[in-house]
Amino acid sequence: KYINRSEVPSFIGSGFDELDNIIHGFEMGEELVTLLARPNQGKSWLLTAFGMAAWLQNYRVGMYSGEMEMANIGYRFDTLYKQFSNRNLTFGNEQEAERYRQYIEFLKKWPVPFFIKTRKEMDGRATVPKLERFVEANELDYLIVDQFSLVDDYRCNKMDQTRTQYAHIA
Repeated sequence: KYINRSEVPSFIGSGFDELDNIIHGFEMGEELVTLLARPNQGKSWLLTAFGMAAWLQNYRVGMYSGEMEMANIGYRFDTLYKQFSNRNLTFGNEQEAERYRQYIEFLKKWPVPFFIKTRKEMDGRATVPKLERFVEANELDYLIVDQFSLVDDYRCNKMDQTRTQYAHIA
């Protein structure tokens, strides 16, 4: 299949040159990437960085977070993209305020938005149908689900094991 391939697959760069040199980015329509690590090891930061990289390539990106507030996701994005201090964004800093206002005006002019949904916007925990509606309503090219364990398997039985529920969600 790959030797005589007439169609070149489309990839979305990860934002990490070293990774893209190996995997070429994430193949559109084909990839389900799962990151596993103990709590507080940087999974959410990495997912945000992947999403930001796709957004910078003008893909329509959506992120669902089952544990963080929208402002915290935004602060992480702003820290990664324009190196604003996460601490200053959280607690305020008058010296940075004007630069941040200019940055917000710049974001408003970006050709594609970066969509965020939290538990609050999903009326509780997300389900696959809710995430599908999120993707369809915003014509997303790229969906990030932060905290897979906070997505409900609407098809599960009481006897289903956790791995079966995750398989349904995936």
